[in-house]
This record gives sequence, structure tokens and C-alpha cells, in this order.
Amino acid sequence: MKHPIRKTLVTLGLLLTLCLPTPIAASSRSWKSWFIEQYFWLKRDKSYYAEQDDTSFQTYLDACQEQSDKPYVLDPTTVNGTLVQENLFDMQVYSWNSNGKTDQKTIFYLAGGSYLNNPTSYHISMLKTLSTSLDAKIVLPIYPKAPRYTYNYTMPKLVNLYQHYYHKNQNIFLMGDSAGGGLALGLAHALHNESVPQPKQLVLLSPWLDVTMSHPEIPKYEDADPILSSWGLKRVGELWAYSADNTNHIYVSPKNGPITYLPPITLFTGTREIFYPDIRDYAAKLKAANHNITFITQEGMNHVYPIYPIEEAKTAQYQIIDAINKTP
Repeated sequence: MKHPIRKTLVTLGLLLTLCLPTPIAASSRSWKSWFIEQYFWLKRDKSYYAEQDDTSFQTYLDACQEQSDKPYVLDPTTVNGTLVQENLFDMQVYSWNSNGKTDQKTIFYLAGGSYLNNPTSYHISMLKTLSTSLDAKIVLPIYPKAPRYTYNYTMPKLVNLYQHYYHKNQNIFLMGDSAGGGLALGLAHALHNESVPQPKQLVLLSPWLDVTMSHPEIPKYEDADPILSSWGLKRVGELWAYSADNTNHIYVSPKNGPITYLPPITLFTGTREIFYPDIRDYAAKLKAANHNITFITQEGMNHVYPIYPIEEAKTAQYQIIDAINKTP
């Protein structure tokens, strides 16, 4: 069967599968989660970051820059409440579902995308669910990204933006996934260094905690991860860090930072992703320091599984809602 035909059939199968109810067994993953993993393999997302010649990888980086240079367009019909678009601190910033109260729960969300790509429809769908269930305001910065920009350009803007919202409402939850999760933890370090109060809680979904990709166990997870590959991510990390000599900086590899001043953390990971060893070890480090952490490991799940249209994501989203509701 030719590849385009197979891709079409699998895509149709995915759509049909996602429309069908699938009970989740306690000892195994749901059918939807298995199917969507096959879809990722078929899309060949991992190939963008797999080992390749420099020219091919630069072509990918150039394509990402071309997209991130364009304004990000968010359809108002995909969110709950009134959608507001602003330009703050030279960043495009979306927010929605504001009720005007100074104590409304506010989720300041940093979307992942390897520091290269803007939010996907999966991010927006999850945020809509959280916002509706919590009656929370969502703040979604479209922060400057690599390869054009580096962390030392972006981080001060995010500190200023966070402070802008914190002055209006201290009931802020800082959340992010993948690169956005690493950026959220890095931002918590930056807030401390700039004497800005911490959020009520950090919620991190498969955060990228170490851009050096040097954990010795990462190669064991390469064949199980259909999305990420360490070869390309290491190079993106060096770009984001400004130089290969700066990749251990706590704003870009935030697992290296102090723990004492961080707020409570809710941390999610799957076991079929190359970030799993770093996330597991960071959770252990937090627990050893008696930090307030809720660590949720979902066996058999892929990278940032809580954002996808699968049963396990529904459970994760309920856990996020519960964690935020229980925060004093």
C-alpha cells in the first residue's frame, strides 16, 4: 500500500476511534491512546528531530521560524468566554473567560513546541476544559521563540507579563507543557531572582527540564517515544540557551535550580517519552527535599498525554482541576 493511501486510512480510522466511547482498563492503556500513538508514528513527527545532515535540520528550523514570525491566529469559537488579544511587552497575548473579579483563578499558560512552535488545537481544547470547569481566566502568551530568539530575550518579557497580571490578581497558577513546562519552571526561578511573588502553584506536563539531553537513560526511551528525539532537541536547546556553553543555566535547564522558594508543584509524565528519566529524577529530588509535590506517572503514555483527546487525558485534566481547586 502506498504511504499516502495508508496515511489517509489511518487518519480516517483515528477520527472514527476518537468518536467512539472506549472504557479504560486499570491495567492497560485505552484504545484511543494506542491509536493516537500510531498516528504520531505515521505523521513522522519524530523525524524532525532525528539525526540528519545539517542542511536538512536547518531547513526545518527555517520553516519553524517562518511560522513563528507570523501572527498567531486563535479562533474565538474554540474558547469559552470573550477572547481578548493584546500586544504586551512586545508579545502577542491572548486571554479569555475573565469575569472581572480580582480573585478569579487565573491560569498563566506557556505552551510547548520545542521552543520552536506555537500552540496547537490540542492545547486550546484542554485549556477550554480547564477554564470551563474552574471558571478560570486563561492567559496565553505567544512568547518569542527559537531560532530567531533566545531565552535571555524572552524571559524578561515573561517576567514583566506575569507581574502585569499579578498586580491585578494574585490568584495565579503557572502552567506549561514540554518546552513550555520547562519555561514555566525557569520562569519561577526568574521570578524569585527578580523579587516577584511566586504563583499559587506550578502545574507541569512532561516538562523539558534539561536541554543538554545528557541523562544516561534517555537512549532507552528513544524507540518508545513517537514524538521526540534527543539529537535534534539537544541542538534546539543550544540555540535557545544562546550558546552550547550556557545550556546548564537554570532558566533553560531548570532542574538545576534551587527548590526552597518554589511553590507547590503538580507534575505529570508518561513512561513512553524521552523526558521521563529527567522528570522522574526531579520528582525524587523534590520529594527528598520535602517539597510540596504531587507526582503523577501514567504508565504507557506518551509525551504531554494530558492534552490529547484520550481517556487518560480526561483523568489528568480532572486531577489538574482538583489540584487547583484544593490550593488555598
